[in-house]
Amino acid sequence: RYFLSLLAEMLSFTAFSQQSQQLEGQGEAENPYLIQSVADFNYFRQLGDKSKYYEQKVDLTLGVITMSQTGYIPSFSGTYDGKGHNITFTTEATATNNNARLGLFGNVTGKIKNLNLLDCAMTATANTNVTANVALLCARLSGTNALITDCNIINGTLNSKIKTQSAWEKAQTGLLVGFLQNTSVMYASVSGTVTGMGYVGGVVG
Repeated sequence: RYFLSLLAEMLSFTAFSQQSQQLEGQGEAENPYLIQSVADFNYFRQLGDKSKYYEQKVDLTLGVITMSQTGYIPSFSGTYDGKGHNITFTTEATATNNNARLGLFGNVTGKIKNLNLLDCAMTATANTNVTANVALLCARLSGTNALITDCNIINGTLNSKIKTQSAWEKAQTGLLVGFLQNTSVMYASVSGTVTGMGYVGGVVG
């Protein structure tokens, strides 16, 4: 009986913990999920539905983040509204295979708006010559429904040491967006430094 009671308490605590980590809001256009802390952002990154609506309510300092070769947030098809707030982070990212997408957002087919990246820094490397999209905000932005608008890179630093695989397969490196296809970036600004090999740009690589 004691074991069953303890097990029930553990299950109850686990359920409570999961519920307590859920975001405020419904993930809809009129009632988006609210990002009100770094813990909320981490929940969004790890467990959140990436097709929903999100709204950032405070500035976020993520510190040093660990980024896989598909990006910190690998794929996003929803809408992320920064509401004019900042995100700050530092990272060293490594591309281990071709088609790497190194950025805060890896592959975006949705919308990111009203977001500032402040004092962010990334160093991108590769174990061998690979193809890669590299950016502080969005590594790859593609699709007719995709859009980045009113986003700014403020004092950003991006140093890509990724070597190109061949003359026609190059890395695309930009402070805001690495690679852009069938969509556009509107009302954006960048300040800082970017270095790399292949196609390198300020707003878009």
